[in-house]
Amino acid sequence: MPLDQHGGEDPAARDPGHGGPATADAARAVALLADHPSWAIWLPAAGRGWTAVRAASSRPPGPGLPLLWADAPTADGLARTMRALDEQVSPGGWP
Repeated sequence: MPLDQHGGEDPAARDPGHGGPATADAARAVALLADHPSWAIWLPAAGRGWTAVRAASSRPPGPGLPLLWADAPTADGLARTMRALDEQVSPGGWP
């Protein structure tokens, strides 16, 4: 079991519900990826917001193909932006 700064057990290592903001961000990212599997998502760090990228077509990504980038200050904002871009790429369909 990992230890905390005082040498005791770190509850975040045992129970992710006690992990603070980083654990909450990771949980939000997992939810975003479940809803938007064609996207790659960067967790917010150093005061920056959320960022995601996907291929600009319904084809699999590859070298030289255009990409769509999305960014927002919150996970909810990123989800809205990703949904809007998904709709542009694959109207009415699964991305």
